[in-house]
Amino acid sequence: MSKLNPDIGRRDSFRCPLLFVVTHTVMLQGSVASWSVACRGGQESAMTRSSGATVDPLANIPQPATPPGYAAEVGDDDAADACAAAVKPPRLGEETVEVMITVKSYPNPSETYGETVCVAGVRLDRGQPEWIRLYPVKFRNADFDSQFKKYEIIRINGTYHQTNDNRPESFRPRQDEMMHVERLDSKKNWLLRRTRLGSLIGETTMCDLLAQNPKGGMATPSPSLGLIKPTDIETSVVSGDPWTPAEQAKVNLASEADLFGTSMEPLEPAPFAVRYKYRCAAAKCPGHDQKNLDWEVGQAGRRWKGEYGDAGAREAMLKRWRDDMVSSEKDIHFYVGNQNRYRRSFSVLGTWYPKFENALF
Repeated sequence: MSKLNPDIGRRDSFRCPLLFVVTHTVMLQGSVASWSVACRGGQESAMTRSSGATVDPLANIPQPATPPGYAAEVGDDDAADACAAAVKPPRLGEETVEVMITVKSYPNPSETYGETVCVAGVRLDRGQPEWIRLYPVKFRNADFDSQFKKYEIIRINGTYHQTNDNRPESFRPRQDEMMHVERLDSKKNWLLRRTRLGSLIGETTMCDLLAQNPKGGMATPSPSLGLIKPTDIETSVVSGDPWTPAEQAKVNLASEADLFGTSMEPLEPAPFAVRYKYRCAAAKCPGHDQKNLDWEVGQAGRRWKGEYGDAGAREAMLKRWRDDMVSSEKDIHFYVGNQNRYRRSFSVLGTWYPKFENALF
């Protein structure tokens, strides 16, 4: 087994460029060619022409010095303003929201969309920060093949009005009406990110969220997202669940070649899962046992299993999600959220782990 790289679990390992893609299909001499145009720094540049190749969107994407598709870094106001001009006005009954992305789940098979990802974050444009869930987000398709990046700010059109989801944070986005504003770095102990989150950090507990989602309360809109403070944390890495027969059928359908010969690698289930047993800040918390659904957990498991084997991958994941994030100097919090069909079924969606402020001095 190869020697583990001490930095193997660092967040930089998952850096993916964000592309804002519009696909144009043009008939040329009886054949169909498609182009993708990306907004980069407020300018349009021709990108790749589809070739009928099989693509694995979960594979690592090299990170260039200046990632394509990013309109601006923090402070690059001119570039951000230039890209802002590309955003369409919202349609009747819809609105534009400004969101800082905080979590992105591992994709799930979908009969309608192929594969979907639940993306959640903080809405920033209404004075006070508030939770928002972007769903469904199509993970890979011809006209929007981009990766969301954590702690970037985006603007996107859509609506809260959904017939099958009355959770107050759920927002149905239009992925083709979205733009990138800026990325927030982790300098000064995550200061820019902390400022946007504001009072949402530790504002609720896991027990409080469960109490607000009682059995039989599906008809009542109730809070379904939070950033909670865990204590007495036990972290384990267990084997992941295979796709069910119904999920596998959706995967097979999504990976079939389209009319132009383009196909996708079948979506693999996450080989490992990170689980947490913990107590929240509620006075009489009986304890919670939850799985971490973070996209990075699933991707790390796939990558490290190939590099280090089963035992080595488990060791690397424990180093990352236990030894690094849950160390005594880290102010660990869990982003948590529930399922639409099972309101009392909450999972960890991601982690917040800057250092304790007093640990900086």
